[in-house]
Amino acid sequence: MILMALLYGLVLRTAAGETTNAGEGNSRASSSAAGSSATSSSANAPVAALVIAAVATVVAIALLTPPLYTTWRPTWLPWEIESYVDGCHNLGAPQPWLFCMFPWSGFAFAGLAAGAILFSDRARARTAQTLAWFAAIGAAAILIARQLDHSSLQLYSTYDYWHTSPNFFMMRVGMLLLIAFLVYAWCRWGLATRGAGIWGFSPLIQLGQASLLVYWVHIEFVYGRFSILPKRAVGIATASRA
Repeated sequence: MILMALLYGLVLRTAAGETTNAGEGNSRASSSAAGSSATSSSANAPVAALVIAAVATVVAIALLTPPLYTTWRPTWLPWEIESYVDGCHNLGAPQPWLFCMFPWSGFAFAGLAAGAILFSDRARARTAQTLAWFAAIGAAAILIARQLDHSSLQLYSTYDYWHTSPNFFMMRVGMLLLIAFLVYAWCRWGLATRGAGIWGFSPLIQLGQASLLVYWVHIEFVYGRFSILPKRAVGIATASRA
């Protein structure tokens, strides 16, 4: 979140400088119409610039994750600091169960890009269409990620799909974009809108309101002391039902 704030501040500072330069030019031209047009375009500029900067950051994080876990691993840093990069902790090797900056902060920047689009004036007036585009982009990302994973083209000497691969990262971002549209569709047109009582209940809203509790309980039931299934002994269907 700190890195997101720094990026956002940099974009705003850059946009403010461009607005100042445009204002000076307009005052020299003495044209109120040109001034109002420049003000309108500069108001949209930070949104576009923020989206571009956030997406570029997402791509950089996804592509840098594999080497930072292997060939470019910053072992010259103290483990307390290296842990922020690759989650090595004090165990001597990156640990996939730690939420370090690579690749996990990439999801935050993807959310920053999506949020900047959703809260823009244009998208507010066309929320359903915007989220439908999100779903289409998400579906395309899933298909592309799957195709790349099955491709013979490999960019890295060590390929770990489930932990560091940009393909798995793209797959997850695509799924989140699809879920965003499905959540909106449920709350806008689904059973959550049909009267009171059970038909007015949205499990998605409830899950969002109680997400921290759900996560905590889920950790205990799935991985912790109160596991309701034997570990490493069930299939996907049984685990999903549980």
